[in-house]
Amino acid sequence: MEYRELGSSGKKVSLLSFGGMRIPRVTVGKAVEVIKKACHLGINYFETAPGYGNSEHKIGVALRDLDRSKVYLSTKSHPGQDQKPEQLRNRLESSLKKLETDYVDFYQIWGLNTEEHYETVFKKGGTFEAVRKAQNEGLIKHIGFTSHGYPAFIQRLMETREFESLTMIYHLYHQRNKGLLDLADKLNMGVMIIAPLSNGFLAHPTPLMEEDFAPYPVRDYALQWLANDKRITSIVSGMKTFKELQNNYDSLNNFLYFDKTKTDIENKAFAKLRDRVGKDFCTECRECLPCPQGINIPELMRLNNLMRGYDAVYYCRDRYRFTGQGGSWYPGVKASHCDDCGDCEPRCPEKLPVVSIIRGLHQELYAGDRKSLATHQISEI
Repeated sequence: MEYRELGSSGKKVSLLSFGGMRIPRVTVGKAVEVIKKACHLGINYFETAPGYGNSEHKIGVALRDLDRSKVYLSTKSHPGQDQKPEQLRNRLESSLKKLETDYVDFYQIWGLNTEEHYETVFKKGGTFEAVRKAQNEGLIKHIGFTSHGYPAFIQRLMETREFESLTMIYHLYHQRNKGLLDLADKLNMGVMIIAPLSNGFLAHPTPLMEEDFAPYPVRDYALQWLANDKRITSIVSGMKTFKELQNNYDSLNNFLYFDKTKTDIENKAFAKLRDRVGKDFCTECRECLPCPQGINIPELMRLNNLMRGYDAVYYCRDRYRFTGQGGSWYPGVKASHCDDCGDCEPRCPEKLPVVSIIRGLHQELYAGDRKSLATHQISEI
């Protein structure tokens, strides 16, 4: 397992990190076994949050039999929930109790996605003061943030220079944050990647996608594509079973950096995708925003690309069910809110018939709504 410096923290973390979001779906015993196995394989960074069901508790139980000095723990506080310093402090103390530890190595301002969140954190008397106080007391070793916001907003957060790391979404089919990697390198910030397999889409590819990435399994290629970029510190994957853990470990353990032949696989795959989608292919340039009705047009057009190019019905329908339910984590409402104003179409560089595309997508994908990604069926405690 490769280890990389996490920004200016002085810590070296494993290229593959353990995301705790999905372990609430299994029993305590099974979760503990998977966590211990991850440590045995060399994974040393474990990421969790109070909103991940009983994830903190399960990691805490696993820690009883592990060498705490060799494990880096990361947990979080969300500005939408902890709006006052005392609320954040209570949240931190609760997390420490559940994790059965005296400190966390990395504390994240979680889901720093909006201007309102920014104000909550950084205003005079805001929650960041509580974070710094806890750090001075030794309860927190290092401070980072996570964001699902747009690149310009994430850049603004980075340029505060208050953080040693950022955690963001970035994968083969979500590259809008690519430009932030150079800035992170310049600022000596660690970069933690979440959703590296696009919420399972790249772990369970369609036949057309498998064909495009042959001879490489799509999972392997997607994870190694991230690892190939040395500006990325670690890849955080949610794992709840031995099989998921082993598959991700096998993809990244002792991987070889890409040569031109392997790099060209991506270029050819995207060319084929564009050809299949044809005249309706969207580059996701975001010039169509803002939408007066609050529709996240680029995300719906991304789903349209995947539907037409890969026949990714299950994934796109699931993502569409979540549209309108994710708040700042997954902004935007369903295309049924479109009032045919047409404001988006003159701004589209490709001159796409945006309104008819997203309305057709709604008819094809709508199958009700689903709850937040952080809502799990909580297993035994």
